[in-house]
Amino acid sequence: RRSGEKRRRNKEKKFYIVKPNNGCMGKGIFMTANPNPKMFDNAVVQEYLANPMLIEGRKFDLRCYVLLLSVAPLRVLFYRDGLVRMCAEEYTPPTEENISVQCKHITNYAVNKRSENFEFNTNADEGDRGNKRDFKFLNRWFYQQGYDAEQIWEGIHDTIIKTFVAVQRTLAQSYKSSVTNDDDSGMACFELLGFDIMLDNTGKAWLIEVNHSPSLVVETPLDHRIKLGLLRETLTLIHVPHTAKRYAAYQDRHG
Repeated sequence: RRSGEKRRRNKEKKFYIVKPNNGCMGKGIFMTANPNPKMFDNAVVQEYLANPMLIEGRKFDLRCYVLLLSVAPLRVLFYRDGLVRMCAEEYTPPTEENISVQCKHITNYAVNKRSENFEFNTNADEGDRGNKRDFKFLNRWFYQQGYDAEQIWEGIHDTIIKTFVAVQRTLAQSYKSSVTNDDDSGMACFELLGFDIMLDNTGKAWLIEVNHSPSLVVETPLDHRIKLGLLRETLTLIHVPHTAKRYAAYQDRHG
């Protein structure tokens, strides 16, 4: 009876994930059931998503790559592929006793890859294996589980667009003050962003964070395939001339 009452209280209790403002690579992230005002001074405090969608019994998030080509007018392009980043431990609802098991609750890649249970991808063509997978696998999984993939992606894109709309005026003002050319087309600058999205068990998209300098480090063959394609398309879309690409390749080879 006491055990049942405790489970009920844990189910009703809200938990929070605390991320230091100056942290990176998962450093300093922790969970708590009792946030205090001091935490908000140097950290982002997010309410824990109580009903996450699970793949093979594990929490996951999506790294979506987005290219901001222009802010006035707003021009945003979504890369067709991305990363499905799964926890190393099987999910169980959070309790005060298990919130310290980060690889069960926190989807951050840098946190999970340190786990002995984390499975690294070893073949670029096998995007359906390991704790980091591709969107082709995800779409197939949606279909197998009976989810409406098109509707889910519409929700993800809608969430990302709303994020840009919320800051578009500020970005446009900043851009205008930085570019003095009256004939400017609005494309003198660009930004490659990494949106981290989580889905709940209804398929609704939730924004976790926006990374203005998403990691392009390659640690697995799958990373190489996805990120190389991403960079190639980015360079094409921002109209980098072939001579500049060849010079950059030369610099990489010869320092």
